[in-house]
Amino acid sequence: MLHTPFGNDPVKIERYNAFWKREDVRRPMVGFSIKSWFPLEEFEASRQWPSGGILTPDMVDPQAFMDDQVRLLREGETMDDDIIRGACPSQAVPWLCGMLGSTLRILPGNILAEEQHLPWEDVAKIDLDAEHPWFQKYMEFAETLAKTADGAFPVTHGMLVGPTDLVAMYRGHTKNLTDLLDEPEKTQEALWQFSEIFKDITEELWKRVPRYEGGYFDAQYQLWGQNPIIRMQEDAIASYSPKTYRKLV
Repeated sequence: MLHTPFGNDPVKIERYNAFWKREDVRRPMVGFSIKSWFPLEEFEASRQWPSGGILTPDMVDPQAFMDDQVRLLREGETMDDDIIRGACPSQAVPWLCGMLGSTLRILPGNILAEEQHLPWEDVAKIDLDAEHPWFQKYMEFAETLAKTADGAFPVTHGMLVGPTDLVAMYRGHTKNLTDLLDEPEKTQEALWQFSEIFKDITEELWKRVPRYEGGYFDAQYQLWGQNPIIRMQEDAIASYSPKTYRKLV
């Protein structure tokens, strides 16, 4: 399998299909990676962003990421494992928060979307805008990846935060905790609102990049499947009890 670019031998798809079908197999799928969990530092293009500053869309040059992205994916050519390797728009950037109006602050080794403390009526006004610079930059990044890949590796949606994180982001994380107790109905309305936003941005990106081997992919966990794969960052879910989770989410 090592002769295939990025180690993405189509034969590997058979193992993914067996996984989803829960077929009896000789052994589980195994994958290895030497990449770190700090994507800001893995790319020369993002290492140059000034720590302590504000990240704006014009600072992100998708093409400047491509050489490092290809270099990182080439680890698959030296590892005889079972996974398909692919890419998504920079995992260091809180893309969806930027699209919805958050300020993105550059920290040492990370980028943080600053939380807001909006009243419910302002939360209800939050929506996607296809003309927003962060929306356009996100799509440009994905399309640049797809052009670079030229079918050799899958391109997918980015590591976006999900509904519970977004409610906490725009109500404020502390206020969100009391909202779960004091205003569960409004919290649930906001969760549905952000769920639709997450769905819309993900489906829009899927329209702009080719499917890989007829299926969908998640670059964070190197998952491939014939059906859509939704992977989101949901740190705020840790604040939900099982009862609250079942009721609201």
